Amino acid sequence: MDKKIIKLIGAAFLAIVLSFGAGNYAAYAAEVTDPMTALALQQAALAAMQQKQAAALQQTAAQSSTANVSAAAKEAQKQAAAAQEAAKQQEVVDAGNYIDVNKTTQTLSLVNGGQITYVTPIVTGNVRLGHTTPNGVYNVYAKQTNRVLKGDNYESFVKYWMPFYKGYGIHDANWRTAAEFGGTTYQTSGSHGCVNIPPENMPTLFAAVSVGTPVIVHD
Repeated sequence: MDKKIIKLIGAAFLAIVLSFGAGNYAAYAAEVTDPMTALALQQAALAAMQQKQAAALQQTAAQSSTANVSAAAKEAQKQAAAAQEAAKQQEVVDAGNYIDVNKTTQTLSLVNGGQITYVTPIVTGNVRLGHTTPNGVYNVYAKQTNRVLKGDNYESFVKYWMPFYKGYGIHDANWRTAAEFGGTTYQTSGSHGCVNIPPENMPTLFAAVSVGTPVIVHD
């Protein structure tokens, strides 16, 4: 075989080797003078490619395994949190004194001694805008009157205010008509997350609730 052809073949395979990171073969770049050397270079290039492919597969497998473990861990944490929340809710129910906010029926029920003593229609957080009232077990942590509630693009005066979680609370909403309470208003025109009560019902509820009263919010 012509030496120039052999040299070209060797150089071509050398380029492949180098492109796969096999820099140790750079010494062969200067001269390839015989077929045996060219063959060795070809074999070295093939081995380098196989090693790189194997390493890539191992890395992909390791990443996949890590992702699977992470997903399983997150799911386990989610289930544990849900179980803990359910146990907390059951404890409140067993105690028999709490406020029940049912987002599906759009009703708020006051429970005393295990018996429902007061029920009112409500409007909860706007589902369409992502302002849904968060599910959970909370406690009324304050009772105030004549408050101005402020947020992004709104400022509302309320006569009665009972916050139970961060900025979420129970209050009268005199800007709503009677027909809006207890229906599907919350799905498209609900609140910013609070529990809206008809103005005529709020005084009774306010008087019956004490600071510290548990609040269960659920679908």
